[in-house]
Amino acid sequence: MNETLTILLTHQPEKNVQRMVNYWTREVPATDLWVVHGGNRTDFENIAFENKSFAGCARVRTRDHQREKQSYSLIYALVSKAIDHLPYRYVWFMEYDHIPLTPFAPALFREKLQRERADVVGFILRRIDRTISPHYLYHLRNPEFLDFWQDFSVRPDKTTVLTMLGTGSFWCREAFDAVANIPETTPIYLELFIPTVAHHLGFRLREITEHNQFVLSRPAKGVTIEAARRAEAWTFHPHKTFWEW
Repeated sequence: MNETLTILLTHQPEKNVQRMVNYWTREVPATDLWVVHGGNRTDFENIAFENKSFAGCARVRTRDHQREKQSYSLIYALVSKAIDHLPYRYVWFMEYDHIPLTPFAPALFREKLQRERADVVGFILRRIDRTISPHYLYHLRNPEFLDFWQDFSVRPDKTTVLTMLGTGSFWCREAFDAVANIPETTPIYLELFIPTVAHHLGFRLREITEHNQFVLSRPAKGVTIEAARRAEAWTFHPHKTFWEW
C-alpha cells in the first residue's frame, strides 16, 4: 500500500476508464487509486477495478456547473467512509481530464505541503469575499450562504470565502476526512465549498504555483500538453480526449 490515495473522478465509458486506470497504474505507481464514476451505471459496473464507487447524484452531473452549484460533497463522503480503515496519509483528488505528467507527482505534492506547512494545496486559490467575483455575488442571493460557515468555523473572521480550482488538489488525510464530514446543508458550488470549509475548520491552504500556466479552467490557445511535458510540469488540465484512443 502506498501512503497516497488518488481519487479519479470520471463519467466516461468503461473502456476509457480502463485506459485511465492502466495509465495511472503504469505511469504513477507511487499512489493507489480509487475510481468514482458519475456517469452511466452500466459503465460503472463494467469497470474491472475493485476500488470504485458510484456517484449517481444530480449535483455531480451538472451541465452549467456554477449556476447549478455542482457539488463533490457526496464524492468526498463516499471515499472517506470507504477508506476509513485504511492508513493513507494523503489524498489526491483528480478529475479524469487532469493528467499527471510525472511519476514523481505524489512526492512533489507532498514536498509542497511540507514546504508550505499546509494541509491542502490546490490550483488557482483565491480569497473572494467582499469582492465582485461572479461566484461570490451569485451565492449572496442565498440568505443561508454566509450563515453556513458560522456553526463550525474556528476562525476569528467567519465571513472568509475562498475559491480553488476543483479539478485537482492534494490533501493531508486529516483535512480530507474533516471536510468530507461536513454536510452541505445549503447548495454551494464545489469550488467555493471545498476550500472554504477546509479554511473554516482551521486547515491551512496554499496555492500550487509551480507550472500554474498548464492547469487552467478551460483550454487556452498555445497551452498544450506537449508544452507542459517540455516544461516538466507536474500535471496538465484540461485534456478531455486523452483517454479516447
